Amino acid sequence: MFKLIKAYFLCSVLIGPYMYADPPSWTVDPGGYSGSASATAMLFLNDSLVGDGYIVGAFVNDTCRGVASPEYYQNSWIYFITIYGNENGDTVHFRAWITGSDTVLNIWETIVYEYNSVFGSPDDPFALNTYLDHDFHPLLAGIPDQTVEVGTGFDQIDLTEYLTTLDEHTILWGTDGENVNLSVGIVSGIASVTPLLDTWVGSEPVVFIATDDTQNGYSDSDTVLFEILPTDHEPDLAGIPDQTIGIFGEFLDIDLNEYLTELDGDSLRWSVLFNDPAVTDAVPSWEVNPADFELSMSATIMVESNEILATGTENILAAFSMDGAVRGLSSATEYVGSWVYFLTIYSNSNEDTISFRFYDAGIAQDLPVLETVQFSNNDVLGAPDTPMMFHAGNILVDIGNDGVASLNLIDELWTGNETINFIVEDIGTLNGHSSSDEVSLTVLADYAPVISG
Repeated sequence: MFKLIKAYFLCSVLIGPYMYADPPSWTVDPGGYSGSASATAMLFLNDSLVGDGYIVGAFVNDTCRGVASPEYYQNSWIYFITIYGNENGDTVHFRAWITGSDTVLNIWETIVYEYNSVFGSPDDPFALNTYLDHDFHPLLAGIPDQTVEVGTGFDQIDLTEYLTTLDEHTILWGTDGENVNLSVGIVSGIASVTPLLDTWVGSEPVVFIATDDTQNGYSDSDTVLFEILPTDHEPDLAGIPDQTIGIFGEFLDIDLNEYLTELDGDSLRWSVLFNDPAVTDAVPSWEVNPADFELSMSATIMVESNEILATGTENILAAFSMDGAVRGLSSATEYVGSWVYFLTIYSNSNEDTISFRFYDAGIAQDLPVLETVQFSNNDVLGAPDTPMMFHAGNILVDIGNDGVASLNLIDELWTGNETINFIVEDIGTLNGHSSSDEVSLTVLADYAPVISG
């Protein structure tokens, strides 16, 4: 099939100079070509349908590949054009001879030649457009809005970068003149916008207008919003105390708001980032022999390790029975941009509770997993498009919408240290400022006292 390409030529190409004073002697020798294609078209001059006496020619470079006069069909003038060629991919341009003015004009549309292809039909012809001494409307669009802080100036705008003209008429620039807080100046198409008061904050639209310096005075406009915001202060998060507990102890919740200085009242986003560990683990030598088991089930899983989705083929997810025997192993497979673990779990009993561990190769850590499953023969958990989500790590951090962070051990017998950074970010502000504070969390190899009963 033909591919339609609309090309925009300068006016001097579209409307002149006259290429012939008499009807052109466009001819083509079909015997010189190995194949042909056909096109059914209508011709529009200055956006009006024309035909009787007009001639359309198809060209590759300056070589005529087809020529047609119109035929009257269902109250319209239709051009049935056979286009000859030897090679697919040639770009075919069209020209029209305009009767009454003895003028040959270039046509905007082009097609790409393909052997035996058909473009258009008598009931649905494609349009060929050409123009003679036509006054086109200018098109002004796409000028971006600007937002700055008070005391910071707006960027100058080269309005001509957003102007499309199809003729060579001079453009007169202006605005609607209704601005109250902004001063607008335009020199040679370069617009400068400044606030009347240096301390003003707020927003105001400016309507830029491009007008043809012609008798018709065609014009177009584009509205641009200029906004000045108050000074955007950075949030400051500092002073969160470290915590140390013993085995079976519990970390205290942290109200992060108590350690935050935020002057603007901005909306906030909280997150956490774990530091790389000081001590790493060797790659586990986990193994499982499916022949040792009579039953199996499958699970499709994604893993969030230390609050970050785990990626890469080097990570390992392992399933275990409660006595610590390995019941399944899987490395990650990339699926539709995500890393998924297709895990087969083996057992000899439907009564088994299955726990998991995760080796995160990126930080070389063997980590416990929060989730467990109850084994059930032939059961299928999760799917590639809806995988289960597992959470791996020594400490699980949950920050509520109120900015209170809870810290929970996944393995209550784990001892060691994790250093984490609590991060706060401004939401919906110009600069998106952020701040962070580092906190050390330690579990000593010493049992915490327990009071109960």
